[in-house]
Amino acid sequence: MTQVESILYSRDFCCPGCKEETLSYHVEDKLFYCLHCHAEFPNFDESFPVFVPNYNEYLSNYVLTLEKKKREVSKNIERINPVHPDVHSLKKEKIKDVLETEIGEINDLQNKVCKYLLPKDILGQVGCEAMVGYTDAKQYLLRDWCSFPESEKEIHIIVNAIKEKIQKLPVKMGNALIPGCGLARFAYEFSDIFNKVFSFDYSLSMIDSFSSILKERKIFGLINSKNIVSDSQLIRTCHVNCNGLFEKDSSGKDVSKIIYYVGQAQHIPLKNNTVDAIVSIYFSDVLPLKDYIEEFSRVLKEGGILVHFGPLDYHFETFEDRLSLQELFAGLKSYGFEVDMDYQIIPTNHLEDDTLYLNGYKNILFTATKIKDLVKPLLPVSKVYFDKPFSYTSKGIFNSSTDADHDVEKSITFSDGSEFENAGDVLSILNILRDGYTISECILKINEKYSIEDKEIFDLINLLIKKKVLKV
Repeated sequence: MTQVESILYSRDFCCPGCKEETLSYHVEDKLFYCLHCHAEFPNFDESFPVFVPNYNEYLSNYVLTLEKKKREVSKNIERINPVHPDVHSLKKEKIKDVLETEIGEINDLQNKVCKYLLPKDILGQVGCEAMVGYTDAKQYLLRDWCSFPESEKEIHIIVNAIKEKIQKLPVKMGNALIPGCGLARFAYEFSDIFNKVFSFDYSLSMIDSFSSILKERKIFGLINSKNIVSDSQLIRTCHVNCNGLFEKDSSGKDVSKIIYYVGQAQHIPLKNNTVDAIVSIYFSDVLPLKDYIEEFSRVLKEGGILVHFGPLDYHFETFEDRLSLQELFAGLKSYGFEVDMDYQIIPTNHLEDDTLYLNGYKNILFTATKIKDLVKPLLPVSKVYFDKPFSYTSKGIFNSSTDADHDVEKSITFSDGSEFENAGDVLSILNILRDGYTISECILKINEKYSIEDKEIFDLINLLIKKKVLKV
C-alpha cells in the first residue's frame, strides 16, 4: 500500500490545520484537500504528504534555503580550483567530485519542489526568516542506514534501552508516533512492537531521502575536512542498500508499518487519542516544550506513554524555554502527565566516525503516562472556533390560521447523542459567532443584539465547548 493509500484508508488522520476528519485526495492535482477548511497539502513527488499549513510558504523557503546552500557549495569548489603547492591534485579532484555531486542533488530537489509553486510564491518569501529543518541528510544517512559498526552501536544502545523501559509498562503496543523522525531508522527499529509507526520530520530533505532509499540503493561521499590523521580519511564512501536489509530481516520489523510525512509538532494530522506511545529521540532539545506538548497530549490516548531519550542540549535561543529536568517534569505534570521519576542517564557518542572527532551526549531516558486530557482554561482572551458539525431539527404545527414558521420548536443534537431543546435562540447566537473571536468579542457581539447577562453567555459558550460544537 502506498503512503497516500495508507493515509486515505487510515481512520487515524485528520486535517493538520482544523483537525477535521475530512481529508480527500485529488489525483490530478496530487493534493490532499480538507473539505472543512479547504486547506491543501501536496503529495510530494507522489511519495509522501507535506502536512504543513501554508505549505506554499514552507516550500518557497525551502527553495531559497537550498539556493543559499548551493551558493556555499559553489564557493567551496571555487576555493579549491586554484593550484596550491600544498594541495595534492588527486585530493583536490576527490573533494570537487563530492561537492559537484552535492550541487546536482540540490538542483534535483529544487526542481521537485518548484513543481508545487508559482514564481510569486518564491518571490513572496525573499527576505523572510526561514525555518525549514535540516537541508543535508548525509550525516544521518551515514549513521542510520550505512551499517557502520560505530553507528550501529549508538542505535542499539538507544533502541535497547527504550524497549527495555517500555516493555515493563502496562501499555498497549498499538500505534506509536515518532516526532522528528529524521530518516526513520528508529521508526523501523520499533516496528516490531507496534502496529503502526507514524513518523514525521520538519525537514523535507530527511523525508525525501528516506523515501528515495526505499526505492533504490545509494552511494555517496562525505568529506572529513577536520581532525583526520591521513588523506585516506578525507573522503568516506558510504553505501545504502535498504531493500536487502528489509528483505532479510527476520526480527519482526516491517517497513510497511511506517507512515511518514513532512510535518510539524505544532500541527499533527492525527485525530484525538490516536496513539499509544510517543517516542521522542533527540527531539525535545530542538523545540520548546510549550510548542508541542498540547498536540502530544491531544493525540496520545489516556494511559498512553511519552518516552523521552536525549540530552537537554537546547538548540533554540530563548533562555526561559531551556528547561532543567526538574522544570521539564513539572511542565509535563501540568499538562496531565504522571512522570516516572526513576530516570536513567545513558551516554552515547552521537554520529561517531573513524576520525579523531567524538561528540559525546549524556542522554536522559524517562517515561511519562498521560492520565487525563488537557483542559484549557476558558479566559476572556481565549479564542473560540467551530469544532464539529451538529444537526438540528425544527418542529411545529401548520394550518390555515398559522404561518409555516409559527410556534416552531428547534432542538440541537450534539455529537454525543444528547439534545438541546428549545434551541432557537442558541442557533441565532451561533449565527453571530465567527472563528477566531475571543470570549470578550463573543459577549460584545451577542450583547449588541440580545439582552443577556455576560455570565449566561459565558456558561453557554462553556457548554457548547463541552459538547464539541465550539473549541478553544
